[in-house]
Amino acid sequence: MADGYYWRPEWTCGRFNSNASVAIIYNLIDGIAYFFEDYSAQVIGYILSVAKNESFTVEGLSDATGIGTASLIPFMGELCELAILSSQHITKELSISQRRRKLNIRNTNTESSDTHLQSSENPIAMNDAELAYKNKVGGIVSVMLELTYNCSEKCIHCYNIGATRNDKEISHRQDVKSLTFSEYQRIIDELYDEGTIKVCLTGGDPFSNPDAWKIIEYLYKKGIAVDIYTNGLGLIGKEERLASFYPRVVGISLYSGLGHIHDSITRISGSWQKTMTVIENLCALSVPVVLKCAVFNQNVKSYYLVSEVAKRWNIPVQYELNIVDSIEGDKCVSRHLRLNSETLEIVLRDSRTPLYVGPELDSFGRTELDKDSNICHAGYGSFCITPDGNLIPCCSFHLVLGNLRHQHLSDILTKNGKLERWQSLKIGEYEDCGKHKYCGFCSPCAGQNYVEHGTPLKASSNNCYIAKTRYLLSKKMSETNYDPLNGKSLEDQLQELSEFSSEKIQREF
Repeated sequence: MADGYYWRPEWTCGRFNSNASVAIIYNLIDGIAYFFEDYSAQVIGYILSVAKNESFTVEGLSDATGIGTASLIPFMGELCELAILSSQHITKELSISQRRRKLNIRNTNTESSDTHLQSSENPIAMNDAELAYKNKVGGIVSVMLELTYNCSEKCIHCYNIGATRNDKEISHRQDVKSLTFSEYQRIIDELYDEGTIKVCLTGGDPFSNPDAWKIIEYLYKKGIAVDIYTNGLGLIGKEERLASFYPRVVGISLYSGLGHIHDSITRISGSWQKTMTVIENLCALSVPVVLKCAVFNQNVKSYYLVSEVAKRWNIPVQYELNIVDSIEGDKCVSRHLRLNSETLEIVLRDSRTPLYVGPELDSFGRTELDKDSNICHAGYGSFCITPDGNLIPCCSFHLVLGNLRHQHLSDILTKNGKLERWQSLKIGEYEDCGKHKYCGFCSPCAGQNYVEHGTPLKASSNNCYIAKTRYLLSKKMSETNYDPLNGKSLEDQLQELSEFSSEKIQREF
């Protein structure tokens, strides 16, 4: 510390709410958020009022907060340990040093770290600090921005509007008139005024929007944490540029450890190698990365190799077993790509997946739904904005609440009958959800319900299929010695499955 000075690092962002006397601050190199209350929140609020890389003194902080320097100095030391404050002038060398620290920690924890996300994470889900902040402050805390439906890949299982299943079909991804950068600036300003602290950029692929970099820079300067979900192709050679904006996490789609399998899904030759290069480069820069892998017929025999890729850099993997049909009603995915029940049972025995069924879990993985709650909380403190400006509860739930191209955000949120009805729902009002034995094995999705039936109240056949398969598997395993692995390893059992070809699949309505 130079003469009582401290510096606010460029890798921090957050919010202070004076009315609730709470604050949240992110260390974006580590991808971690911290929640503070009362006097400590006032200190964080003061730090956040200082421009990035600028300094302040303990005496100035004491004068502003009324907290004595004797109490502040030890607290400043704790914040420096968390790297959300620095006792040194912020330089490029210090930033590199912090990234190397993160890299060294990650590399030395390869044996003990759990590299698999054990829940099927909502793209705009909140961590504990974010939930604590939301519960105290309310408002819109987290938002997903779908920057475009265009994409540099052509994944055969994509649920986006306009996606195709083969190269003979005509893509209509580009038919949507995307928001302009000036419109995004205004919308981001409105989100900030509503209390937003985190934004997830996705698509399509967000970098298929030519304004993506300007939007990222604007969010960074605004002090909003940014998550990015991408296939990585738009980041080739631009990894250092992205690192300079300190994304909280970059989720990258990788469908196999085998290049030809991945490329057969994306329908882009060489895409696996390019994605792998981006993963390696981002990890070398200590950018927080999570690998995202949907599991279906095309990659079921090799999906688990993504875990081997993750182990190289000790980064997490998120497997998704519940692939869904197109938002616009194309049924190809559920009819041809979804795992049949026999194959799904095998994959459900993989403890690396969030829907794992096994005897070491309570009730083999069954959970009880909260009857006094809604089936999900999208559209409460979190929302999604489509490329053309529609405000919807989440990317899967296309209940249009208003359009931000033509309306102010606060006007949409005020006296909105659709939103009020949605937020008032309880599980007991749903037609089937929570009423059957297999519901304890379900991760219900109002969006999938809505896409299939035009109402969130009627259960999605896809969710019911997954839940019933998990329930029946748990029942057979608990009542008999049944195990779909048949005494073999998961990998060996998967290799006995028949080969699948996606050559003849097409859109089906």
